[in-house]
Formats: sequence, structure tokens, C-alpha cells
Amino acid sequence: MKLSLSNSVFSQFSITDNLAYVNKLGFENIEFNMRIVEEGDEKSVYAIKKNLEKYGLKCLSLHAATFPVTDEIEIPKAVYFGKVSANFANILSAPVMVVHSNVSRKVSGSQRKRFLHLIFKEIHSLAKNLNVSLSLENLSDPSKSYGKDSAEIEQILNVVDDGTLGFTLDFCHGETTEQTLDLLEKYKDRLSNVHISNKNHGALKPETRNLKEFLLRLEDFGYAGPLTMELNSNCTFKEILQTKSTLENMLVSNE
Repeated sequence: MKLSLSNSVFSQFSITDNLAYVNKLGFENIEFNMRIVEEGDEKSVYAIKKNLEKYGLKCLSLHAATFPVTDEIEIPKAVYFGKVSANFANILSAPVMVVHSNVSRKVSGSQRKRFLHLIFKEIHSLAKNLNVSLSLENLSDPSKSYGKDSAEIEQILNVVDDGTLGFTLDFCHGETTEQTLDLLEKYKDRLSNVHISNKNHGALKPETRNLKEFLLRLEDFGYAGPLTMELNSNCTFKEILQTKSTLENMLVSNE
């Protein structure tokens, strides 16, 4: 299974140092997170591409910039973030772009349906033209955006999916909502990315029963990756490497 690291763990560093650290820790694959890109700095993608090539990193996925819309007037901002992200994914050769619903939990059901349609109509169209596949991520309880559990995800898909939308299963989020294995079973056929981390996106300690069961199910379903380590920026180099080692050892032991 292909192991990847989200560079959001180094979000406090410059883009150059950010990617250098990914390489220094022995990773070959990366999920590029748009949070480290300054709003409006669209040309930085070319420097990022050069650095990916410099460090021999392959961008397996890109996490889009997101914005939880609370009013129709904010829709253009969410669309802008999505379109810029899709262009970055295309230039960085990332086949998968992770997206959130981009709709706030505070809006009514009728507003949510309208907002979802207007936002994804724009983003989906551009992504298709760029040959970038969108992948909807399950969110956590504290998230400001809609889409934390199976029922909410299904409502989103009923509005925005044309049969091509993938699914990113976030293990950390799934554990907070106690739906990890249910989500995996339901969306295994459209699974295109997996985020893996401990509670609050912390480092993984020695294997747990839930994590072992999750990885076994992934292998049973023939999932080949990416298995994306998405850790918070408080994690140390030692904790990142510990997480990498834990996953590698568990994957080997499952064979």
C-alpha cells in the first residue's frame, strides 16, 4: 500500500523547507495541502512543482482550500478556492483532489442543497476538464462544514455526484463519529484516498485494535493507496517517523 505524507504537518515552514523536510524524513509520496499557499499567490505553484521534482516527490493527492459558506454571497469565494486548487492539482500532476462540502453546518436544508449545487457545478466542471478527480472527505464533529457522517455524506452526494466523485476516508474523523468501518463498508467502491492519524491528528502510537482492523479491511478490499499520514503541525520529526514506522510494521504484519 502506497504511504504518503500530507505536507500540512510542516505548515509553519516556508514552501521550500516544507517539501525538503518531507524528503528528509524518507517519504517518496505527498499530499499537497493548499493551506500553506497564501491566498492570491497562484504563481507559487511553479516553484512548488520545481521543488517536488528537486526532491523526487510524487504528488498522489492534493487537499483543496476550503471555505464553509454560510450565505449565498460567499459562494464565489468557495468556488475560487476550489478552482485555484484544481489548477494546482493539474500542474502538480495530482490525480485526486480532496474536497469538503464547502457548506456550513449552520445553513438550512434548502440552502445547503442550493449552495452545494452552485459550488460543485463550477468546481466539478473545471476538475473534469483538467482530468482531476474530486474526492469527498468525511469530517469530524468540531468541523464547521457539513458532512461528518454517512447520512450527511449521502445528502451531499445526492446533490453533487454525477457518478465520478471519489471518497476520502479520514480515520481520525471517523473515529470521533464512531463510523469508521461503516463508512469504509459503504464507500469502499469509490475510495480514492485515506487520511490516517491518531485523535486530533496526532501521531500514531503502537498499534491499536481499531487501527489494525481498519488496515486489514483496506487490504481485504484490495485498496492499494494512498495511505496519507495527515498529522497536526505540533508533531515532532520523531513522532512523524514513529507514525511511519508503526504503519509500515502493521502493513507488513498483515501480509
